[in-house]
Amino acid sequence: MGYQSHPHCETPPDDAVIWRYTDFLKFSAMLANKGLWCSRADLLGDWREGRFTAEEERQLSTPELRNAFGNNRRLTFVNCWHESRIESMAMWDLYGRGVGSVALRSTVGNLKTALSSADREFYLSRTKYLDWERGSSFPNNLFGMFVRKADAYKHEQEVRLLTWRPELQWETSATPSGGLVLNRLSDWLCERLIESNYEADENTLKHECLKAYARSLEEAQLRRVPSGLVLAADLRALFTEVVVGPNEEQWIFDLVAKTLQLHGLPHPIWFSDLRAS
Repeated sequence: MGYQSHPHCETPPDDAVIWRYTDFLKFSAMLANKGLWCSRADLLGDWREGRFTAEEERQLSTPELRNAFGNNRRLTFVNCWHESRIESMAMWDLYGRGVGSVALRSTVGNLKTALSSADREFYLSRTKYLDWERGSSFPNNLFGMFVRKADAYKHEQEVRLLTWRPELQWETSATPSGGLVLNRLSDWLCERLIESNYEADENTLKHECLKAYARSLEEAQLRRVPSGLVLAADLRALFTEVVVGPNEEQWIFDLVAKTLQLHGLPHPIWFSDLRAS
């Protein structure tokens, strides 16, 4: 299915230069898996992902909306890139910490081409930054909620790849006959509540029990959704060159070069321009 445009996603032009800063372990995993790791949105480390701003919480948040967008934090998967024509020391410091830091240099066009045979549609968007306390840009749209962040992250100049996998909550369910179980449990709860002289009619009791069990079942299913997924990619088309971090030694450079060779990827490899001479 590959890349799809979306009215709430501002996709950069195909010639826009993007970088993926990472460490050697994740780089090796990408080569071994022949694809890009997309992390579940609620595990990205920023509690604001897919949530309302403080102003939106005050103005328009309802339990129904919070629940709808909150659940989708575990069904939306994200792969992040940095948009810039030059290297960023800030990105090296943030995402290339420790031994074995590398960056993949690519373009938006390369990313689309590399993922053109993906079995799932995906979207690309620049991230929109706003004042999380007083700002509001509520899109009333799933993808619109996941392409915005607080101003504090503006230095990341992030381009996001997003894919939504709602079917995963059902594929990982341990309750194949959930409807039958739900009704039986509801009947049992109603009987117990009636026996205890709970002040409500039987229909109301059953309705409330059904709702409570449905919420519990949905939560249990969402907890079983995997922490991420791999989006298959043509690695030859994905990136144009590999850059080894500014603080790395020669043996790291040689290791990265040999790893590329082992996977049949004859991409250019350089030391960072920010490396001390």
